[in-house]
Amino acid sequence: MKIAAPFFLTCLMLCHSLIYSQIVTNPDSVDVYLNEFVLVDVLANDYEINGDSIFLVGHPSYNVIANKYIRVSPDWRWLGRQGRDTIIYHVKQVNGTNTATGYLYFNVINESFNTLDINNLSARFCAFGTHFSDCESSMFFAPKNTPKTVVFANTLWVGGMEVNTGLLHFSGGRYRGSSSNGDFHAGPVSLLYHSYFERDWNRVWKLTTAEINYHINNYYKPGYVPIRDISEWPAHGDTLNGQLWHMAPFHDRNNDGVYQPMKGDYPLIRGDMALFFVFNDTMKPNEASEGTPLGVEVHGMAYAFDQPGDSMLNNTIFLHYDIINRSSNDYEDAWIGMFTDFNLGYQYDDFVGTDVQNGAVYCYNGTAVDGFGQFYAYGADPPVIGMQFLAGPYLDANGIDNPKTDSSGNRLCDISLNGLNFGDGIPDNERYGMTRSMSFYGIGSFNAMSSPGSDTDYYNYLRGIWKDDTRMLYGGNGHITNSYGPECNFMYPGDSDPCHFGTGGIPPYGPADWTEHNAGNLPYYRRVSASSGPFTFRQGDRHQLDVAFLFARDLVANKPLDTIRDRFGKLKELFENNQSMFDPVLSDKSSLKPEKSAVMIYPNPAADHIIVSGIEINKLSPYMIYNIIGQIVASGTIDNSKIVDISHLKSGIYIISIQNSGNLAAKKFIKH
Repeated sequence: MKIAAPFFLTCLMLCHSLIYSQIVTNPDSVDVYLNEFVLVDVLANDYEINGDSIFLVGHPSYNVIANKYIRVSPDWRWLGRQGRDTIIYHVKQVNGTNTATGYLYFNVINESFNTLDINNLSARFCAFGTHFSDCESSMFFAPKNTPKTVVFANTLWVGGMEVNTGLLHFSGGRYRGSSSNGDFHAGPVSLLYHSYFERDWNRVWKLTTAEINYHINNYYKPGYVPIRDISEWPAHGDTLNGQLWHMAPFHDRNNDGVYQPMKGDYPLIRGDMALFFVFNDTMKPNEASEGTPLGVEVHGMAYAFDQPGDSMLNNTIFLHYDIINRSSNDYEDAWIGMFTDFNLGYQYDDFVGTDVQNGAVYCYNGTAVDGFGQFYAYGADPPVIGMQFLAGPYLDANGIDNPKTDSSGNRLCDISLNGLNFGDGIPDNERYGMTRSMSFYGIGSFNAMSSPGSDTDYYNYLRGIWKDDTRMLYGGNGHITNSYGPECNFMYPGDSDPCHFGTGGIPPYGPADWTEHNAGNLPYYRRVSASSGPFTFRQGDRHQLDVAFLFARDLVANKPLDTIRDRFGKLKELFENNQSMFDPVLSDKSSLKPEKSAVMIYPNPAADHIIVSGIEINKLSPYMIYNIIGQIVASGTIDNSKIVDISHLKSGIYIISIQNSGNLAAKKFIKH
């Protein structure tokens, strides 16, 4: 039987098309910033060899637009990471059945976090104010370069009542992830949060004293190029967009008020390594607390010291906050606090406690051995992690220097117990220490003591009040259903409050040594809030919070609680007597020995000049004067007359730092 030629040719052509039709895909590559998106025309360099049209096949793993674009938009899982990933897409022929697979490589640029790792610890800090986590796992390692972690999350809480209206304002939250974007967002308070705002501000700057000193010694040399975090140091905001002019502190070499690193200006940091970041509560509605924002802007600096020979400093990281009321509101009964979700190795066998005298909360193992052999557990001789309030917000001004001792020299049992700058001869510079601490539980626990679910719950925890509006009581679990009283401000203080500061001077109605162990609690996962207040937070006010995270392990006597409490005491004394050591006043503190000095300033307050006493002046000793935000406002040398001219300074609070024979002494004074 013969086949007609036309039919034969048709079959031949069809077979040729089926055999030789082919879709060719070429890989695409794109960069995308966190919280932004890009549309990629992946078909622009893909084709069918016979010229037939092709289209993108939809798939749940990627977002197709107009049959040829793929929308690349990093989701919440990228909050804590960066780098490359791949989208595998599928292409189909329009007039046929052929399909092909293509590859879109995307690189997520995420500068919203950085790591503080100059000493024995390694901790991640994030530009949006929720620290120590990649949103899924703990990123606070102790020791560093091990899988063992100590804290899962830490977040600032701020709340207060609007004057005249009585409306509660609160911003805080606990975590960042799939369920919440939190209350705080990277960057300063602004009039407009434009498309590149987060690209500019969703960033953590990281510098060391060595890097800054290299810049100081080389900025004037031909061919010198500063590293990026020096050249792009966020010293100034965009005033046309409603931002503050002064942001990150810097040394202004020619005193022109403008940061110009190639003219010798350089960043001022705390410690030997520091991270700087800014966040606010006005960019978006509060998703975590669902509260009304206060309109605050927070300048954060996390830092640590490179002191391997000092076990305390080698196992401590510090965090300083400047908290600025950028709103047009005044707030009364304001509080500042810190939420901390401890994660001590194996996190389901933990207890927590409070050191009242030293203003600290801490987490320790409730069993003799941490975990059951997990690679991230500490095993035998488990450690302790603590968070200490070195200084909180300023007390409301009353025109006097609030004392810390009575007329007989006895230590007072009041807020001066763990506060700062009491009885130093300077009025109205006193700062709260920690005035409240609470431990609450997660989902499924007794509701009145469970995780906060509203702005009122958060604000109550700041003030030592449970979710059912009952005050915390001494003993048991601290709730009225299982305690013996009286009302108290600190949970599980043990024997750290012998004068009964936390109960208003009233002795407990039961055993005074109130700990989780003595209360008969079962070890488990622990979350705490620690706070300072109350104070009045007026528009334009700048309050501060200084906290430290201390790690301690005793592999000899296995008494880590004794070790951590000893370090709390030593660090409190060091911070109180050597405040300039913790200020952003010099780029190189490594060669300066902080001295516990009897330096005094008089008259204080002063109008035209001050006289420095208590320190020996060798010929000409250099000094620098800083305002309360760390800017150098005056400098010079002190001769044997010990007189410093301050007549040109504006009224306010200042710090004078004096370098003498390798020692560093500093003192605060008030200019009328």
